[in-house]
Amino acid sequence: MAKNKELNVKAKNRHKVIRTILEVIAIIAAGFFVIKSVFFLYHYEEPKAAANDAKGFVAISYFGVDRSGSTKHIGREQLNKQLSILKEQGFTTISQQQIIDFYNKGTPLPEKALFLSFEDGRTDSSIFSQATLEELNFKATMFTYADNMQSKDNKFLTTKDIQAMVDSGYWEHGTNGNHLSYINAYAPNGDYLGEIAEKNVTDKTKIEYYNHFLMDYLRDEYMIPKETNEEMDIRLTNEYTKMKKLYTQDGGALPKAYAIMHSNAMYNMMDDSVEKVNERNIQHLFSLHFNTNHQSYNDAEQNIYNLNRLQIAPFWSTNHMLLKMKDESDLDIKMVTGNKKLANDWIVEQGYGEFTKQQIILTSEASKEVSATLTKKWPAQSIVEADFNGAIMGTQSMTLSDGVVKAKISLQKNKLLIATENGYKKSQLQKINLPEIDWKNENYAFGKATNYTYLETQQGSRVNSETYPNNIMNDRYVRVQAVKNKLLITVDGKHYEAKLPKELADFALTLSGEHLTSDSEKEQYTDTRYDAFFEDVIVSKNREILYSTRASVAERVRDSTKKQYDNVVDFFIQTF
Repeated sequence: MAKNKELNVKAKNRHKVIRTILEVIAIIAAGFFVIKSVFFLYHYEEPKAAANDAKGFVAISYFGVDRSGSTKHIGREQLNKQLSILKEQGFTTISQQQIIDFYNKGTPLPEKALFLSFEDGRTDSSIFSQATLEELNFKATMFTYADNMQSKDNKFLTTKDIQAMVDSGYWEHGTNGNHLSYINAYAPNGDYLGEIAEKNVTDKTKIEYYNHFLMDYLRDEYMIPKETNEEMDIRLTNEYTKMKKLYTQDGGALPKAYAIMHSNAMYNMMDDSVEKVNERNIQHLFSLHFNTNHQSYNDAEQNIYNLNRLQIAPFWSTNHMLLKMKDESDLDIKMVTGNKKLANDWIVEQGYGEFTKQQIILTSEASKEVSATLTKKWPAQSIVEADFNGAIMGTQSMTLSDGVVKAKISLQKNKLLIATENGYKKSQLQKINLPEIDWKNENYAFGKATNYTYLETQQGSRVNSETYPNNIMNDRYVRVQAVKNKLLITVDGKHYEAKLPKELADFALTLSGEHLTSDSEKEQYTDTRYDAFFEDVIVSKNREILYSTRASVAERVRDSTKKQYDNVVDFFIQTF
């Protein structure tokens, strides 16, 4: 007993030593990130790509970048992966001036021209994207809010930071506007909230209807304008004037590029009088304007003051991004397959698959169910298990089928769905509520800014009790086994059972995913592609592993150590 206690103490001491070492390394790493972000050790080199394309260019943007990734910000490794693939496929980043010359002078662009940008003027976006820009020799634009640059909040870049970034050659400066603020806001119960500064919004689930400061008249609790045309004109013009003043003080300069907030409203659903005031000020102050955020391609006929950019969601797969870019242009863009040996084990339909040692990522075509079926059949009563990590607001499934009997187990909106078939005869679909997902209100992403009537604001929340933000992911372990006429299912250690029409013989295994159409979110532009993420897919029988994408013990230890290190670094960066 004493010996076991001694061994436990030694083990604890080893863990303490390892953690201390990781913390020291983390502090050094965090310090290096800060040094690089301030002093910029490298300088951008102008690419030598031939400029002979008169058709157009692709524009993509990222809302934010952090070290490990989150519900709102892409991780630095995923950013590096996506941009590296674009580089491998021949994309060359272009500057704001090249776009201006393309439209105003007809100057051609490189064949695969890419305008890359980052939104919101975040310090971490600069820090964690810099290494990738240097590695790929890519140029990007950082869009900022004018008032944030004067803030003492270290989360946002200052005028001095932006100047150092621009001097490095890797960066240009753009603006999202003067400040982020909401108007004509209503709570889910219909209570009028009026005007609210973004920094005062502590819980975004408490705002159901809203618009942005430049998007509409200020309206009263009955949605009747409480300002005249002249007052609206003065308010909006003053906002642009304040923006210019903030940018140009202390020797700064007003950026040439503008991306209005919120996107997609101008030339679409904005009041004509409000639109004309915005248009006048934008064309007076800026040389180019990115108005939309749901499309990537801009052809030669595009209005330079109504340009497109595709805002990449942090939870998208790489193929999701590539597929949207490919569908909008005639560019030669190839999907990624990952490990070709693993990919050859599967037949993918109605979408694309990316296969790694631990993860299978299936990306659907628009409004289709993507599926991947193993080419080999598996013995009856084999156990199939996998981690389901796709978005909760979608359908992610595992199907066992012997050609006659079929059992499909799905996760959808935090429910377990069980469907069985015997030939063409389907049984009744079973729906079982799963334990509630733990998600935080700060993870909630606004996507509902629009025009609306007073009557609409009094109809209650547009997000029902069974709806989740589209950036909340599943993290469920699923285990399935067919034994005689029973289907035994385990989800996160909890057991469920369903009847089969008859015993399942040797079966094929299919993984699949599908976008879930929902009327409750009322987002203006809905992406109907879905990414189904499966990790550690294992087929076994009698404790013998027949197929596995699970990493080795050594790889899992390495990944666990890396995750612990990342957590420590993230803590120091966020705290200090």
